[in-house]
Amino acid sequence: MNNLTGQIPQSFGFLTRLQVLHLSENRLFGNVPLSIFSVSSLKDIDLSRNYELTGSLPNEICTNLPVLEYISLQDNQFVGELPKGNLPRDMWNMSKVQELFIGWNNFTGDIPSEMNLPAIRKLSLRRNELVGILPPSLGNLSTLVMIDIGENKIHGNIPPQLGHLSSLEGLYFGSNALSGEVPVRIFNISSLKVIALAANTLSGKLPSNLGYSLPNLEGLYLGINNFSGKLPSSISNATKVKFLDLGRNMFSGNVPIDLGINLRQIQSINFQRNMLRNDPSSTGEISFLNSFSHCKYLKFLMTGDNQFNGILLKSSLTNMSLSLERFIAFYCGIRGEIPVEIGNWTNMSWLTLGANEFIGSIPQELGNLKKLQTLRLYENKLDGIIPERLCEIKELYYFDLRRNQITGQLTGPLALEIGNMGGLSELYLSRNELFGSIPSTIVQLQKLVILALDMNRLDGAIPKSFEKMVSLEYLDLSQNNLTDRIPESLTKLEHLNYLNVSYNELSGEIPDGGPFGNFTAESFIGNAELCGPSRFQVKVCEIQNNVRRGNRKKTVQKFVLGPVAAGGLVT
Repeated sequence: MNNLTGQIPQSFGFLTRLQVLHLSENRLFGNVPLSIFSVSSLKDIDLSRNYELTGSLPNEICTNLPVLEYISLQDNQFVGELPKGNLPRDMWNMSKVQELFIGWNNFTGDIPSEMNLPAIRKLSLRRNELVGILPPSLGNLSTLVMIDIGENKIHGNIPPQLGHLSSLEGLYFGSNALSGEVPVRIFNISSLKVIALAANTLSGKLPSNLGYSLPNLEGLYLGINNFSGKLPSSISNATKVKFLDLGRNMFSGNVPIDLGINLRQIQSINFQRNMLRNDPSSTGEISFLNSFSHCKYLKFLMTGDNQFNGILLKSSLTNMSLSLERFIAFYCGIRGEIPVEIGNWTNMSWLTLGANEFIGSIPQELGNLKKLQTLRLYENKLDGIIPERLCEIKELYYFDLRRNQITGQLTGPLALEIGNMGGLSELYLSRNELFGSIPSTIVQLQKLVILALDMNRLDGAIPKSFEKMVSLEYLDLSQNNLTDRIPESLTKLEHLNYLNVSYNELSGEIPDGGPFGNFTAESFIGNAELCGPSRFQVKVCEIQNNVRRGNRKKTVQKFVLGPVAAGGLVT
């Protein structure tokens, strides 16, 4: 834990009485001297997290280090095959080693089927390039407390023999290509604290007694798999659970109405992208949310892309933990108005309620969320105006109101306030009912990367001061009523890689400097009085003539990809 640089000296191999060598978390690089691995007195070697140490290990490493108990090489650039090649065959024949960490390297090959590691407690092979299957002999390592083989290319089933590891506390096999059902025996290892199997293709149902058979469970990570069936109601009895990830599976049935009542330690819940439903006994309200009022440590609640089809119960939102930082509930059939009680979640940083059936106006109370960074309300039936208080949230960097019925001018008080959103990086106001001119104060958004105002009723000129938005990469002003010339000053936006001003009433000459050299005719079609550089002038004129002759259908077919990429439709 210093800033030592350079290579490890060869002379370290002369320290014949050395027992402990810790050089981790420095900035060392180059090949590790083989002489170090010949110091027979060494018990503890830690070279981890230098990130640029390279080379391979000698074939005689275990013979030369007879009393070695701990070795950590992770987060470096060691290479070699397991167990063949440069990583020695006798790596798996170390009778005294208790902890072996060789993850975050570039080791290849299979995990050997024969191992002699009778004292091993912690084994980490994480984030290498290992292939093949999980050998059943892993179940013979009876002293294992933690095994981590995540982020490799292991395939096949999880061996049922792993259910014999009665002292196991941590099982990490995520981000591989494992398939089949998880052996039931694993869910009966009562000592388990963490089961991490996310991002595989595992299937099957969860045992109904899961919450009883795993009394010490703190983290259950099963997301991005093919699990199905109902959520076991016994989960609510796993009182030590802090992290519950069941997202992106095929779970169905009702979410237990009392799911959160006993989960007093829970910090993160994710069951989005399943086929879960609301309890039919509730009266049109999403009732299971009320159980989370007991979870005072809850920070992340992600329920999106399910089939709840109800309203948000005001009482459940009022009693929700004030520690809540992220609430993601997109595309799950939520009806009614956005409850003003959400404005009480003062620690909220990410709020997604998009693709639902919300009606009414955006509550002014959302302006209380001073820590809000992402607000996504797209694809609802919201109307009214954008509350001025939202523009006072200086931390907000992603704001998406696409496909609503927001009305009102972009000028007036809003124009004065929008410049206060200095942290805004992405602003989506497409497909609304906005009218008036684009406010000049919008150029105060110096960090803005994406600006989408397409498919509204905006008029007036494109502000010349857009040149001050130096971070802008994406600008869509298509299908409005904008007039006058395209400002020459836009050529100064050197990061701009997407522009769409099609189907307005622009006139004059298209600029040809800066990023405009990369744009095609599709960016400018539908402006009858617009002319441009010779490289696509003929194409623009051909399109305009087609439109004037009423040959609009042909034009749409030919250029639909341009406008669609901007998130809109050609009209």
